Amino acid sequence: YRAHIMVDGLNEKERSRISKRLSQRGIRKRKLRSVRDESSALLRLADTMAGFIRDYEDGKPYVQELYRRFLGRRIITKL
Repeated sequence: YRAHIMVDGLNEKERSRISKRLSQRGIRKRKLRSVRDESSALLRLADTMAGFIRDYEDGKPYVQELYRRFLGRRIITKL
């Protein structure tokens, strides 16, 4: 597979470092781009889900009910 990878607020030095590490791990990339989250709906969604997962793993009460709803509606499968 080849991946298109988008990272929020990536500068040139970080891009080089991340590119090297991805290659070391055998991840073939087609594109590694720096984008701002306000310019990409997909990146905003990924950022929101990352926050949701973090809050779930931290045991925040409001997330537990949302997690059950998401599972029931098959929005997510399992964390």
